[in-house]
Amino acid sequence: MISSPFDVQRIGDHEVVKEIIEGRITPTAYHYSSELTDPMFVRAQNVREGYIDYEGTRRLTQEAFYAEPKAILDAGDVVFTIDGVLLGIAAVHFSEELPCCISNHMVRMRSGVQIIPEYLALYLNSPLGQQQIKRGITGSAIPGLRTDAIKRMFIALPPIDTQRALELPSIGWQLFALGYSSNDQTASSLLIDTFATHLLTEPLSLPAC
Repeated sequence: MISSPFDVQRIGDHEVVKEIIEGRITPTAYHYSSELTDPMFVRAQNVREGYIDYEGTRRLTQEAFYAEPKAILDAGDVVFTIDGVLLGIAAVHFSEELPCCISNHMVRMRSGVQIIPEYLALYLNSPLGQQQIKRGITGSAIPGLRTDAIKRMFIALPPIDTQRALELPSIGWQLFALGYSSNDQTASSLLIDTFATHLLTEPLSLPAC
């Protein structure tokens, strides 16, 4: 098990992550739109550690967007890339005012009652989360991470109040998402370092996923 002063559970526990939902297939050229008011299609290259780069997204027609409702993000969803060179990056979608859907190179994760989305994304991006992600990767030419491998990952669960104490950097992520200091990774990097230093107080000892 993970050496941690907090409760440790698997991500697939319903009270940790209620649901992991795969994205949609890549639309055909006919389904893209040039209208900036149309919904956004989030690809792996739009996902940063902790936030989504909405400015770099492509737009879909309304018809194409609503054709696959399972891929449409809700506020608070954690987006997690699952294949290719950008595998293993987690971000939070903060606003229902920004209609988005995701590609099938990622999943959307709905947090349960024991975790807040910002902490889930933080954990997946942390050294401990990345260590487990690497153990679950399959494939060599195109590495991938299956949903069942994500569910088997372990996660240390501080009390919700402790998780919320990490909200300041998440505010920084929201600013990134709105276009402020989008190249500045200081906030998320600092948070990951703080997490590794203070929440995991003993050497890591992970079981096989």
